[in-house]
Amino acid sequence: MGSWGALGRELPEVRGADPAPLLSPGEAHLECSVQFWALQENRDMELLEQVRQRTMKIIKGLEHLSYEEQLRELGLFSFQKSQLRGDLINVCQYLKRG
Repeated sequence: MGSWGALGRELPEVRGADPAPLLSPGEAHLECSVQFWALQENRDMELLEQVRQRTMKIIKGLEHLSYEEQLRELGLFSFQKSQLRGDLINVCQYLKRG
C-alpha cells in the first residue's frame, strides 16, 4: 500500500481515478520523500533481520533448525512479511470503507 495509505484517507473518493492529479505540489514532494524513506527503511529492516537471526541462534533447542524453521517454530514472521501483512490489512480496511 505504501504512501497512498495515509493520503487515501484525506483525498476525495473518485472511483477508478488515479489520485495523482489530485495531489498539490507539496503532496507530490511528500510522495517522493516517502519513497526515499522507504529505501532507508529496507536497509534498517535488513539490519534488524540480521540481529534477529543472531539472537535466534542463542535459543536452546532451535540451533539445529534453519532461520525460517526457527521463525515458524516460534510463530513469527520475517520483518518483510510482517510489513507486507500490515500493508494488506491496511488495504482491506481502506476497501471496506469505500
